[in-house]
Amino acid sequence: MTNALKSSMLPPLSFTDWLQLLQKDYGFTDLASLEKAHHILTQIPASYRDNLIRSMDIATIIASLKFDQETIVAGFLTPISPEFPKFSETIKKELGEKMQHLLQELYQFELLSKTPTKQSQEALDKLRKMLLAFGSDLRVVIIKLAERLTFMRSIKHASLDFATKNAHALDVLNIYAPLANRLGIGQIKWELEDLAFYYLHTDQYKTIAKQLAERRTDRERRINELKQFLMDKLTAQHIDAAVTGRAKHIYSIHAKMQRKQSNLVEIYDCSALRVLVNTINDCYSTLSIVHTLWNPIIEEFDDYVAHPKPNGYRSIHTAVLDDKGKHLEIQIRTRDMHEEAELGIAAHWLYKEKKTTLQSENAKIGYLRQLLDWHKEVSEKESTQQKSRSESERVYVITPKGDILELPSGATPLDFAYHLHSELGHRCRGAKINGHIVPLTYHLRTGDKVELLTAPKGNPSRDWLNSELGYLQTARAKSKVRHWFKQQLELTHSQEEEKVTRPQVHKLHDKHHVAATHAKEPTLSFNQRNDLLTRLAKCCKPIPGDDVIGYITIGRGISLHKVTCKNIANFSDPNRFIEVSLNPKHIHAFPATILVVSLDAKHCLSDLTGLFNAENVPILSMNSSLHQKRGKTLVKLTLQMSSQEQLEHMIKRIQQLPHVIEAKRE
Repeated sequence: MTNALKSSMLPPLSFTDWLQLLQKDYGFTDLASLEKAHHILTQIPASYRDNLIRSMDIATIIASLKFDQETIVAGFLTPISPEFPKFSETIKKELGEKMQHLLQELYQFELLSKTPTKQSQEALDKLRKMLLAFGSDLRVVIIKLAERLTFMRSIKHASLDFATKNAHALDVLNIYAPLANRLGIGQIKWELEDLAFYYLHTDQYKTIAKQLAERRTDRERRINELKQFLMDKLTAQHIDAAVTGRAKHIYSIHAKMQRKQSNLVEIYDCSALRVLVNTINDCYSTLSIVHTLWNPIIEEFDDYVAHPKPNGYRSIHTAVLDDKGKHLEIQIRTRDMHEEAELGIAAHWLYKEKKTTLQSENAKIGYLRQLLDWHKEVSEKESTQQKSRSESERVYVITPKGDILELPSGATPLDFAYHLHSELGHRCRGAKINGHIVPLTYHLRTGDKVELLTAPKGNPSRDWLNSELGYLQTARAKSKVRHWFKQQLELTHSQEEEKVTRPQVHKLHDKHHVAATHAKEPTLSFNQRNDLLTRLAKCCKPIPGDDVIGYITIGRGISLHKVTCKNIANFSDPNRFIEVSLNPKHIHAFPATILVVSLDAKHCLSDLTGLFNAENVPILSMNSSLHQKRGKTLVKLTLQMSSQEQLEHMIKRIQQLPHVIEAKRE
């Protein structure tokens, strides 16, 4: 039986003893709030003892994730969620309005998740509804994960029938364990999976557990020997490391057996080593030592440090054959990476006091994007028959305040502006997506953070209603623009009526009105032409096919930049941006910079120059450097290209060279 199942069998602590433990192990100091919360908890009609055990378990899990004390107190009060309206004012009076709001959010979350699902597709649909409704506050999601974990720990003794227990376990496997995984919270993910697997497939669980137990003594002896051997080698190389044995979780063993169609004997990483070091350089130095000591199994090597998983997980995974010919899996990561692997996005969250405001906001946006990316992945995995049209025609974007906004697919920044407020739409003159300026015709994508660039005063343009130009996609935004022009027409008619009695005054007013209107029209788009003073920016080197934007410089014409160019954010006057597009017909040659990573320093440069000579491609510049510890050669070269197709062709040819592991445009 795993630690997950054993934990539910430990004798419960008294509230006083638990409070002392919380102080000692997690540095909790807000004792007054917890004591008030405890008093509120005693007023629940249900069994006080059972509720107290659940409350302490939930709060302890949240504390282990290093969340703030307010979230710990809210977690402690989770058992009152079903009767929250009854206690709402008491909570506000005793613990404050912020706590009341947090528990209100949790109560609404509970309403959606109250009934367990019976079908996987229903579970995924519920997942999207819950996360998109309450996903803007990670604390609500974390509390819910902790609550589900404590529930699954105690479900064995719950007075529920077999079908209901299975339904709850299915929810955990389909919703909550993947959610913990997406947020990178390994310590919750693994336990949830093992608990759900135990109730859904008890016989398979017990079979694997029994086989592991039978081999435990030999496995632990072997791991201890290998651990000490590796530790001695690392110490000799002056690497400050901690080497520990790592037991695989039963569900992960089952999943690998299913994936590889093999039995337990063939799953060689039931136990493994984990090496924690101080720096990334130490990670690669350790990897080099490991591969020197033992023969690596190449197909089992994964570098999640250079290429992190979508949830942000970073670690080097390798498998080797030891001196006895037995398989051994080794994970190598820094101590910070290990904390992130255990705590996930919680390690960077807004409520950690040591983080700066900028770091906190970036963490919050990163968290929201994880949820939205997952939402997108789930939608894409659905079959065409199951996926509703309305679901496939939505995008979910993030406002500067961190709220999630739902818009129809194809919506533009202008649609976004008008969705928020009519006046904001009228004054919108540009937008930044994820920190980069984009055209107003840009199609928003799920996960985009949208920031609007507005004029102090402004009116909409009639071009916005031209469907061929693509400024507006939603009926709501178009209606607001039409309404504005209708109001202007009514105003004009009113002025025409006044002209009979006040012709001279009206003439003067009309003159200024027309001048002001023309002054506020947005600059029209154009293609690059030979008769316009334009130049390609050297910082980002745009080429035909890139999304570009123009910046009107003083005395040097229009500088064309990629919309993703980092320098755009530093330009002083957003009103000098102009929408442009590069016309390939007017560009016969352009420079393009390519970054190449090779494992062979000796032949890399000669292979590259030989390729360019064979392709008759001019080399404008070439620089190379050797990364000593990683053993990689980095080459930065600039070529003269005649088309985007030629550039893509050259990148593919470079990628095909022996020993080249990566080639991409800068």
